[in-house]
Amino acid sequence: MPVRTKDYLEPRDWKVRDAFAVDQAKLDALAAETGLSKLTLRVCLLRGLDTSEAIREHVSPRLEGLSNPFSILGMDKAVARLSKARAGGELVRIFGDYDVDGTTGTALLSWVFRELGIRFEARQPDRFKDGYGLNVKAVEEAKAAGAAILITVDNGITSFDAAEKARESGIDLIIVDHHQIDAKGAPPAFAILNPHQADCTSGLKQLCGCGLAFYLSMALRSRGREEGWFGEASPESQAAP
Repeated sequence: MPVRTKDYLEPRDWKVRDAFAVDQAKLDALAAETGLSKLTLRVCLLRGLDTSEAIREHVSPRLEGLSNPFSILGMDKAVARLSKARAGGELVRIFGDYDVDGTTGTALLSWVFRELGIRFEARQPDRFKDGYGLNVKAVEEAKAAGAAILITVDNGITSFDAAEKARESGIDLIIVDHHQIDAKGAPPAFAILNPHQADCTSGLKQLCGCGLAFYLSMALRSRGREEGWFGEASPESQAAP
């Protein structure tokens, strides 16, 4: 079926910024300072990046420029629970969305959990059979598999029924999701990592689900160093598989 433009491009649905509404003199100066194309600089300016330093940090980010992962609300609680699971050999089930964001986030956590010695398994829903997001059936399957923790990636922030089922089943639910929070609030979960929470001061609302999984990984490695998970070997010296 052909897409009818009027159904999808109404002004009320799209917020379009004037791509030419930038200071031309500033654009020229930044081009001379950074050596970047004016198209790239125009995009940066429209995103509020108006100095050569800010633009360089944006287009060539460095690890030392990352925020403290524990600035994300709920991170302390999530990491403490996963640390306890590692120590006790509890099973953690990762439930990632089926899209690229959820798939990469699930792969990242799988890699990191394996490296850190956290017992886990990963599952993703079928787009057509299961639909989007964590559902009651997925919680029941996690319970049947013996999972003590269910951690979502790129979904879960609107899964109220599933979250309630997890609580009833004695499963600690950790939601890692970047989507907007429903007007009625967030579902009942053991911990929620979502920068859109009103009390989260991390300033990381731009992160995708995999980005949040990356910050969780950073926090776990930090906790691991504190608790001696790596022995005398630093995790930075360990080669990737």
